[in-house]
Amino acid sequence: MDSAKLGGALALLCVMVLWAFQGFAAERMGKEDQGNPGAIEIECNISGLELHLCPQEKYQKKETKVFFGLIKSEKRLCSEGEISLGETPVKPVPMPPGKYVLLVPQGYLWEHDGPIEIDIEAGKRKYFLLKLFNNRADRTD
Repeated sequence: MDSAKLGGALALLCVMVLWAFQGFAAERMGKEDQGNPGAIEIECNISGLELHLCPQEKYQKKETKVFFGLIKSEKRLCSEGEISLGETPVKPVPMPPGKYVLLVPQGYLWEHDGPIEIDIEAGKRKYFLLKLFNNRADRTD
């Protein structure tokens, strides 16, 4: 009987140690992600433009209607928490891991449709080549 009780206690002890170790490993992994940021570097065909990133969960699309609701346009904006990257060309900037949307400056268009989604991974550097076009009516180019 004593060996049965000892075996049960030993099995319970093993389960508790494994459970505690698993929690410790998950906690450590979360801290490593925070302490090991990724980086983003952006090259652009137009220099001197101020670029910003928006966390994907804060990015929203608003539809505006003009001329009695016949003409519709979409405006994409960041509700809060814009992160300034500086002027182009952007040297590697450390960023916490996550999904972001690169905000195109007003008066410029990106070569593709839709938002520019960027996924920053821990410990990795993301390089992005941005090609913009001027859509202002008063351009001198």
